[in-house]
Amino acid sequence: MNTRTIMSVLFTAVLISACGGQADTPPVPEPVVVEEQPIVEEAAPAEQPVLVEPAIEAPQPAAPADASGMMPYTAPEGLFALEVPNGWSYVKDMEVIGNTVVETYTAPDGHAFVQVVVSEVGPDMDHVEKWQVTLDFMKRLYSSDLRVVTNVTLPDGREKLEWWSDDNKTSGTTFFDTKENFLFFYTTSYEDAFEKDYATIFEDVKNSFVEATHLVSPADTSDLTPYTSPEELFTLEIPNGWLYTKDREMIDNTVVETYTAPDGHAFVQVVVSEVGLDMDHVEKWQVTLDYMKRLYGSDLRVATAVTLPDGREKLEEWSSDDNQIGGTTFFGTEDNFLFFYTTSYEDAYEKDYKTILEDVNNSYSNK
Repeated sequence: MNTRTIMSVLFTAVLISACGGQADTPPVPEPVVVEEQPIVEEAAPAEQPVLVEPAIEAPQPAAPADASGMMPYTAPEGLFALEVPNGWSYVKDMEVIGNTVVETYTAPDGHAFVQVVVSEVGPDMDHVEKWQVTLDFMKRLYSSDLRVVTNVTLPDGREKLEWWSDDNKTSGTTFFDTKENFLFFYTTSYEDAFEKDYATIFEDVKNSFVEATHLVSPADTSDLTPYTSPEELFTLEIPNGWLYTKDREMIDNTVVETYTAPDGHAFVQVVVSEVGLDMDHVEKWQVTLDYMKRLYGSDLRVATAVTLPDGREKLEEWSSDDNQIGGTTFFGTEDNFLFFYTTSYEDAYEKDYKTILEDVNNSYSNK
């Protein structure tokens, strides 16, 4: 075989091998043309303004009371009178100590109080017993660790005790004595951290003591103010300056408005209840008596019932032994409403409030 033939065969073999013996070569991808985006420099973020909260000044506590904010107070059994700070919260307790009334006026901030205690003890208590019973009551009321710093007998027979309690961080001054069948004392007390706040007002309270023989009437009949009942059913005149409260929850569909004497020993109360049109005389009586027992005492007893010319009924000289109160109630119906109004006093203060409450009763005028 000549050289030309041999070269031809070899070329053919190589060509066949190149076409069939190797895997297909993948196509070369065309280059992707990426459009160049213009470079934009990002602006630096604007500075956020720093919010500075305005400085909040600590509230300056108002003066707890001043001499112009006093009101008259008469002790249980009319034993003595004081002037106490007006607007302080009043609480009366007859259970913490047996046969004893405890009346407390507490400052709005809770850091001080004036307290009067009157206990029925009998006529035969000597000086030693008087001291022992007073100290026992004080420890029960103020703190078992109470310590007396000074004990001074005053010219009028009262004794003055200055004391403190480390457990309660309180201090105070207590004046005590006996009169008739009663032991009484009154206390001005403050938390130690607030002594300076209350020093002046407590001096005024201490110096306002007046014996029972010098007491004046707690209300002046010339100092009355007009009052209109809910639903404008009637008008009255009530003592000016008495504490007003309004209640809509005690009795369903009923408004109860009360004016209480500054010393807490008497009140005027108006009750207006939506009852409908079909209430007969018996129902009117039954509902009124039910409401009165719920408001004034479940043991309430009516001494007299009189029908007045204008159709109202007058329940006179009713009393509650449990609450030691008495009073007079007038009731009637008008439109869809049952109404009544009551003047009431604690038994020991009947004489003090007789005139002013009679003026209230006589001031009634219907619409």
